[in-house]
Amino acid sequence: MVRKMAYVGFSYLLGLLFASFFYFSLNVAVGVVLIALAVVLGFVTKGKKIAVCVCFVCFAVGTIFYSCYENAVYNNTVSYADSIVEVRGVLTDFKDYSNDMSSYTVDGRINGAVSAKIICYGEAKNCDIGDEIYVKGKVGLPKSTYLFNSLDYYKAKGIYLMIGSAKELVITPADKLPLKRILCRYRNYIYDRMNKYLSLEEMSVAKAMVFGDKSDIDDTTKTLLYRAGIGHIMAVSGVHLSVVCSLFWFILCLFEMNKYARFGVLLVPMGAFVMLSGASDSVMRAAIMLILVYGANLFNRRADLMNSLGIAVIILTAGCPFSVRDASFLLSVAGVIGIGAVAPEIIKLADKKQKFRKHTKSLIASVCVSAVVFPVSFLFFDEISIISPVSNLVLLPFCTVILLSGIISALFGGASFVMAPMMKICGLCCKIVLVLSKTAGSFQFAYIPLGYKFTGTAIIISVIIIIAAALYFRKAGHTAVTAVAVFTVCIAVIAVYKFIPSDHISAAVLSNGKGSASIVIHDNKNASVIDLIKGGRTADCAVKYLNRTGINRVELLGLTVDDITSETMYMHRFELFRVGTAIAPESTYKQPYNYMCAEKTQTYDNTRTCTVSMPDYTLTLSDNNTMLFEINGFSILAYNGKYSTNIDGYYDVVIVYAGTEIKDNISGGTVIFINSGAEAAVNKDTTAYIGENVLIEIYSDKIKSEVIHGGSSY
Repeated sequence: MVRKMAYVGFSYLLGLLFASFFYFSLNVAVGVVLIALAVVLGFVTKGKKIAVCVCFVCFAVGTIFYSCYENAVYNNTVSYADSIVEVRGVLTDFKDYSNDMSSYTVDGRINGAVSAKIICYGEAKNCDIGDEIYVKGKVGLPKSTYLFNSLDYYKAKGIYLMIGSAKELVITPADKLPLKRILCRYRNYIYDRMNKYLSLEEMSVAKAMVFGDKSDIDDTTKTLLYRAGIGHIMAVSGVHLSVVCSLFWFILCLFEMNKYARFGVLLVPMGAFVMLSGASDSVMRAAIMLILVYGANLFNRRADLMNSLGIAVIILTAGCPFSVRDASFLLSVAGVIGIGAVAPEIIKLADKKQKFRKHTKSLIASVCVSAVVFPVSFLFFDEISIISPVSNLVLLPFCTVILLSGIISALFGGASFVMAPMMKICGLCCKIVLVLSKTAGSFQFAYIPLGYKFTGTAIIISVIIIIAAALYFRKAGHTAVTAVAVFTVCIAVIAVYKFIPSDHISAAVLSNGKGSASIVIHDNKNASVIDLIKGGRTADCAVKYLNRTGINRVELLGLTVDDITSETMYMHRFELFRVGTAIAPESTYKQPYNYMCAEKTQTYDNTRTCTVSMPDYTLTLSDNNTMLFEINGFSILAYNGKYSTNIDGYYDVVIVYAGTEIKDNISGGTVIFINSGAEAAVNKDTTAYIGENVLIEIYSDKIKSEVIHGGSSY
């Protein structure tokens, strides 16, 4: 076992990951069985299979530790859910919203008994990080939606409860000045200085790449950056911290000092940058690894990348094992494995004569990273870039210059004589990155969707093949080649599937959980999107669904409500889609101009019906938010149970998207609710999905329905 900590760390990580998908008794049982197997195997082989035994034991430790921590800590904390509590603690973060509301992250004690971190929403107050805070209100679990899995996200951050509306909120200024507050103020000062030299769009990119703050980048630009394959640069990670440490190490090496003093001084800017960037898991992972790399010289040892990663994994999950389900943590670990373990083995096999140039090796490494992070991306994202191996080679140098410009400017306190030339260079590079990213990301072949049903199955089969290859070959190089090959095949199959004609039509019923709804009718190439309630509040849901299914052409965009806000919202969110025809009530167009982003528009008087025929189905809009569509001989009715009238006849599927009752003269069929108020109307012959997003698949001879679960947003 040359890489002891790598074996230990990765086996333990896999144990944690396994346990996160299953329940307590199963996890403990698996752990006990593996420990027993390790003991038997060690005894039978007389210690010759020590590496396998260690892996079994570490996997078992991971499953048991995760389950015990969840049972003892998490369950104890969430037992307060749905009760009124008092929380006293320290304000660790806050964010202001519109309507004089703010969110507060509190690290304190619930009812003076249980230590916990919570999120609280309440009246906006003058406050700062480090202030003392007292909150009273009803706590509950974070609520996940189709757009965002907040329960798992906050659980991975160690935040298990949330106060939706504080009854009492008192903030007392802190007597001392916390370091984090000082660094945040300094960061805001650098923001203000950068604003004087950069345009708004340049500034948004610079902030994201230097400090990981993506709040100023609009959704369309952010999507194009990810599709171009450089979205990971906007999340502060090991790349950023490595640049910071390399810069400071270079400066420190110019001075005469012993190795202990040089290492001690390096820890100061490293720690400051970690706190300045929000101390995400990826940054913490990089910090621990860099400490091991630079600290190895203190003990006359040579640092090993995989051993360092194994140690970092153990340290980062020791305090909160739920971070194993954090996107940044898993992507960071997978990326390091790809570039530090898989890529060198493949380059070694392919380049036996050492003739590959540096750029060729970089391309191979980039391909390896893309392949290795693919299964992790499936868990969290709607789509991934397939041009990232090439785009990274082209754009990464410009991104590095942006990062260095920001760091050097911050290092000199934002002094004009340094910042002026640095920001000119930074602004130019930001423009280049934006132009190239928007161009590359706009091509349909640049990315693939991850919402196809077979994707998860393909990944599981791929993992089984990789494990079988590892057991058969027992060589790291051959296993690495197998891993990259099978995941590359998965990506290629998904890319090809986008262009294969579909043999059935699907209808997705999407809700934002607050009474709004839209319906997306589609094959795997084109779609019709019908917004059912004013405000356009499900536009984001529709965009997410279309991205996950790989559809970029919307043949029909229909609004059933007289509301200019809906039109404005869809115009903004559908910028990256090609929209054919848009229809809306006539009164919507009494504005000075219309906003609809479509090749052509048409209006209708919503006191009468409006029928639109598509190649595979017919849509009829009428009677105040009522829609009828007919597909393959089946009739599906969507209506507002509270306001719609004159609903009669038999329908194969009835979708009640608001209201509280079902009309008596609707007989049979499947009734799908997305409003919990209709729950009382459900009877024994009805299939109901209360408060869920639903997918209805219409074949030529049958109808199937199921709940939709999506990945997380970027």
